[in-house]
Amino acid sequence: MNKQKLNVLMTTSSFFRDKEDDIFGGGNFVFELAKGLSQDNHIFILAPMSDISKKKDKLDNLTIYRFKQFFFNSVDLAFGPGIIPNIRKNKFLIFTLPYFFLSQLIEISKIVKNEKIDLIHSNWLLPQGLIAAIYKTLFNKKIELLTTIHGSDVFGLNNAIVNNLKKFVIQKADKITVVSNALKVRLNELVKKM
Repeated sequence: MNKQKLNVLMTTSSFFRDKEDDIFGGGNFVFELAKGLSQDNHIFILAPMSDISKKKDKLDNLTIYRFKQFFFNSVDLAFGPGIIPNIRKNKFLIFTLPYFFLSQLIEISKIVKNEKIDLIHSNWLLPQGLIAAIYKTLFNKKIELLTTIHGSDVFGLNNAIVNNLKKFVIQKADKITVVSNALKVRLNELVKKM
């Protein structure tokens, strides 16, 4: 029996900048996950653009789209140690967040329409899960959302505002996966408080 392949958009802020980037860092596990999922599905990846990235690229059997992090590509909010450490190091980067969010939201809208996406798989509750949940709420209530929690999105940044954003994402997600038992316990704690 032939199972119909889904068109899946994976959103991430942790991905290598181009094919020759030898600084895979956190992006390697997203790449390997996408490659594995592409055996049974059509996988499209949405990741941040850098000064060496192409707007659209192919890698193995994956199609990679890029969204601008800010007006000019030399601003690097997402690469290296990650968004939060980068903001702590350079306070100016906090002002790039609205552009980062809006740019990603616009690209999700375009890709979902053009590639006939069935499911959005967001890696991390914040920011990708939040952006996907906003997209679902405002533009496409029927889209399926899968959110994978990796750790820093649950254990980092815990205040009333951020925890409410996390709860919003959890409520909008159709499925949630975690990468460890400790995350499962923390997720259950968050859900009980909802």
